[in-house]
Amino acid sequence: MEYYAEPRTFRMLRDGIVIAYGVVFPSGKCTVSWNGMFKSVVIWDSWSDLKSVNGHSDTQFIFYD
Repeated sequence: MEYYAEPRTFRMLRDGIVIAYGVVFPSGKCTVSWNGMFKSVVIWDSWSDLKSVNGHSDTQFIFYD
């Protein structure tokens, strides 16, 4: 993923359902706020780490600037 000067927000979907909201920061770090019964916020060191763990074949990421 490219790095940007401003944070970028995204939604994570599975089967068309929003399961999480997130932000990718200019440093490359990412935060994810899970939208399930058990809510949590996770901080990842990089976008590639986040995708390695959560980027299942049925996961779609939609970015908003």
